[in-house]
Amino acid sequence: GEEYGETAPFPYFVDHSDPDLLEAVRRGRAAEFAAFGWEGEPPDPGSPQTAASAVLNPELSRRPPHRELLALTTELLRIRREHPVLRDPGADTDVVRVSDSGGDTIALRRRSAEQSMLLALRFAPTGAGLDLGECRRVVCTAEERWAGPGDGRATATGAGSATRIDPARGAEGWIPGWSALLALSPAG
Repeated sequence: GEEYGETAPFPYFVDHSDPDLLEAVRRGRAAEFAAFGWEGEPPDPGSPQTAASAVLNPELSRRPPHRELLALTTELLRIRREHPVLRDPGADTDVVRVSDSGGDTIALRRRSAEQSMLLALRFAPTGAGLDLGECRRVVCTAEERWAGPGDGRATATGAGSATRIDPARGAEGWIPGWSALLALSPAG
């Protein structure tokens, strides 16, 4: 259900016929939850209600925003299949954290003999400029087709104000706030 943003929890549950084993599992789970500072009783791993709470609702994948998340997941899997740098375990990888006045961006660059890739993750409400190098933007999670707020060139001009396209930033080297951007060089 992760591929479409399933909302049902996935608690640990068992169907042991040995009552001693079931009780040992319950004690072990209670100890694990206590170590995490869990308040109250954890879900009973032997309860049919615990198992029932984990039933997926695939109907969600046909409704927004779940439909768009499934489409994004499908697109990312297609891109991974088609681009060698995303499959090459020997590709050189660098991770850089860039901080600016608006927040942080984590950039992961991978290079193989055939291709280069940049994945940028923006952890801030405001966007930031990026040096994509030889890479070209392929996916930005801020795009409307993924249920994002816009195509990635849009920036808010102030609290409560209209959104506008900033032509100086363009689409290629701009990552909007709270989004991810994937850019790839041509394979060759």
